Amino acid sequence: MPIENIRIVVPNAAHTEDEERFIRKCRQYTDLMGLTSTILNDLVSRVFVEAPDKSDGKRK
Repeated sequence: MPIENIRIVVPNAAHTEDEERFIRKCRQYTDLMGLTSTILNDLVSRVFVEAPDKSDGKRK
């Protein structure tokens, strides 16, 4: 199943340089049939993982 629309929503009007670079890279992959590790590595430079919220005693 091809990805038909890629939409990036940024809360403020000004795009940062990283956002602009990401948008340019996304436009290279308009006819994707799937997500490969090569494409993922090209699009994602880092992933941030935060500790789970356990404020009410349960993991959210």
